[in-house]
Amino acid sequence: MATAPEAAWWLKLPDKRDAAGMVLPEGSRSWEDAPVRGDLLDSLVGRGWRIRTTLKWANLVSAESPVDASSQPGSDLPAGIVLESPVARSPRPVEPPAGAGPVFRGQALRGGAARATSVDPSRVTLLRMHEAMGISEVRDTLVARGAQPGKGVRVAVIDDGFVLQHHVLEDASVVDAHDWVDDDGIPWDSGPAPWEWSHGTATAGLIASRWDVTLPGVAPFVDLLLYRTEDDAREDLVEEDHLAAALERAVERGAGVASISLGYRFAFDGGVPDHPYSAFDGRQLVASRTASWAAGRNVVVVAAIGNEGGFGPGSLGSPADADSILAVGAIAENGLLCPFSSLGPSADGRIKPDLVAFGCGMPVATGDSAGGYTDGGGGTSFATPLVAGAAALLRQLYPGWSALQVRDSLRASGANASRPDNKLGWGLPDLRRFLVGTTRTEPGPFRLPGVWNPGREALRFLAGAPEKPLEFEFRRLDGRLVHRATIEAGAPLWTGSPSPGGYIAVWKVVDGTHGSAKVIVSGR
Repeated sequence: MATAPEAAWWLKLPDKRDAAGMVLPEGSRSWEDAPVRGDLLDSLVGRGWRIRTTLKWANLVSAESPVDASSQPGSDLPAGIVLESPVARSPRPVEPPAGAGPVFRGQALRGGAARATSVDPSRVTLLRMHEAMGISEVRDTLVARGAQPGKGVRVAVIDDGFVLQHHVLEDASVVDAHDWVDDDGIPWDSGPAPWEWSHGTATAGLIASRWDVTLPGVAPFVDLLLYRTEDDAREDLVEEDHLAAALERAVERGAGVASISLGYRFAFDGGVPDHPYSAFDGRQLVASRTASWAAGRNVVVVAAIGNEGGFGPGSLGSPADADSILAVGAIAENGLLCPFSSLGPSADGRIKPDLVAFGCGMPVATGDSAGGYTDGGGGTSFATPLVAGAAALLRQLYPGWSALQVRDSLRASGANASRPDNKLGWGLPDLRRFLVGTTRTEPGPFRLPGVWNPGREALRFLAGAPEKPLEFEFRRLDGRLVHRATIEAGAPLWTGSPSPGGYIAVWKVVDGTHGSAKVIVSGR
């Protein structure tokens, strides 16, 4: 009679000790940083358990049970070691319950027609997105200072495999790499067709690509830590423990930012959740807890909220539910939420996502060839690296800021910061807030919304409204004038209804103060 497949479990170990054998106080930093007890691991192995991953911060071990699934799990554990929970499985975009609405199948992009490099509408689209987030201006400021955008910042990208031969990664600076699926240090050598690994290549490329003629990256001179944690070839189990282990390694290797376009919520069998919604409070699931611990160790952790928006409120995954991190949803260029983007709140009532970025109709690398790309990428997976890249630029611009300061500053710069909700969070971040005048060292005095819905409200300054009249212009991205007026102090800048799309607002106060900002007009 065949036995059932071995089950993977998180096992909680009883204590930790220092070099002198003294028990350390649980929850202290010294306890978290101490290694797990080797004698307990030896005892598990001796009883037939197969150790997969050890997590020192949580004093957890993920291991496969030596008994079949029909037996009582944990009945053969050494004294003091307890079962904490099953290891979660990867989510797949699945059909929602009846009446819940559509789910976009775009988490892991496959294929897409290659485009000739002499034609670069993708570059125009990406630069337009960069401008909307204030990325272009920050990059220009860094270059004016003699700095290469992203230089000196380490970004961990946690995903499936990576194709270093692709144009978006061929010139990238890779300073560390590991493959938890194959348990080796080269996350780009496995599988019968490594060119199919488009997902990790696409997400890393959105941050670090130097292929500027077609797919420019946000922060092309960052140092990459490339970590493969997803078994993309089998499309069955993607271990939560791999992600947690990758975050621990990212901290040890000096990451300033971690970009995670993976998550855990729904299994493969018709949308059955791996965990109940009550578990998504940021404190229960291993990936979420580890993400919070990494944030506490000065890493800006940026995680996709998920592509299960068709399931409605509370459809976020782990580790997006973690506290102290940035969970990212996806919007289109017109400011509308992409229909697949998962929604908050977390189970304990916190607003999620934290931010949104562009994730519909994304120009991204594909797995066809060294120059393969598509303009049709979709998913919160692709919104996430845009925010991670922006965080890297902010860490370079203000090297003394902590990870929490970066997180809070990015949220405060969002177009929805005055009214965050569980669809858009704090909104699309705008790095222009952190630049002013020619010195570019402090936030500017005036701020416009990054996304404006004329049907709901007039266009006004969100902060720093001048107390004197000003000249105001509203122009399309190609420079065409849409509106010009003299505005009295305190009055709306405009009550008109331009068509949805991107615009540049320009103003000049009579005292000589002036400025400009990119505004996306929403059609909602």
